[in-house]
Amino acid sequence: MQQIVGSSSPDMDLIKLGCVFFMILEFFKGSRKSILSHLVHGVELFNRTGHGQESNSYDFMADTILSRMGLLQCLYGRPRKAHFPSSYRTSSHVRNHHLQTFQNLEEARDALVVLAASVLDFVGRVFYSAEPSSDNDFSEQEALSSRLQQWSNLARTLLTGLQNRTDERSKNSSDSVAIATVFLATATDQSEISYDHHINAFRFIVDTAVDIAHEIRVSESAPRLFSFDPGLILCLFFTAIKCRDRDIRRKTVAMLRLVPAREGMWDATEAALVAEEAVRWEEGSMVGSSGGCLPVIPDTARIYDTDLEECVDNKQSVLRIKFRYKANACFQDAIVFVDLPATDKRKSPR
Repeated sequence: MQQIVGSSSPDMDLIKLGCVFFMILEFFKGSRKSILSHLVHGVELFNRTGHGQESNSYDFMADTILSRMGLLQCLYGRPRKAHFPSSYRTSSHVRNHHLQTFQNLEEARDALVVLAASVLDFVGRVFYSAEPSSDNDFSEQEALSSRLQQWSNLARTLLTGLQNRTDERSKNSSDSVAIATVFLATATDQSEISYDHHINAFRFIVDTAVDIAHEIRVSESAPRLFSFDPGLILCLFFTAIKCRDRDIRRKTVAMLRLVPAREGMWDATEAALVAEEAVRWEEGSMVGSSGGCLPVIPDTARIYDTDLEECVDNKQSVLRIKFRYKANACFQDAIVFVDLPATDKRKSPR
């Protein structure tokens, strides 16, 4: 990137924005490897340039956009391939936002992007660690939980000042907080069974998504094709994968067919296809339960992580999906192939 800029001391923030720009271009071309390459270079710049109190609004804007793209490329599961910026572990951005009152929704949402990325960074490190969770892990988990709660309190105060005027952005943020809270609470358990205790949170996420989709359909005359925001697709996809309530799952998959086509590195059509295959794969392993209860999915047949494999030919109409599950205390991968539609018929609210 520095060679492209052609300067011995290029503007780092301009290069970060350049990384984001090329990520978007590669996303529309369908090249995930190139997306990750640009993201990794942007993250390296993020870590190298530092983030102190003296950062100006332009610095923060560049870092926030990069953070948002990093959050949105989660590879349909926990972030294994492209790590989040290391500053999320001692993030000055999170500390700066931790105690202040939000002046507007944009400021609240920017703080949430960084906080949510901090949560996913923690989840990725703890969940796949070969060692049992340590006291430091539990302390970090508690601190992040406290930050999420404080964000919710500050956001509630902000909305009260706005006379309880809620819109799509504030509802999106509520869903993001809900899914981050669930992932944080289950990170140290290292068992998919723990997600069964969060059915109410998953139901809230889907019900909120229904309201948001309705608002988009009413307020926009043309389909929304792209967004930088961590909006509906990410939350709905995680719900479809992690919530094993049959009714909520099916409602969630149906919603993925109705939301905006793309949000950051997320594609709604792909997310729906992957979610459908995940549900089919897991429910094929259901076992009967005693006492007339509904069949349950054993932990050994539950998907822990999901990933998409890069196609050899970008024009290829087959999606290679990798499901990671835990059998006999060891992670194993199952490969599923799905035919993509011959034409791009992604549905957005009209």
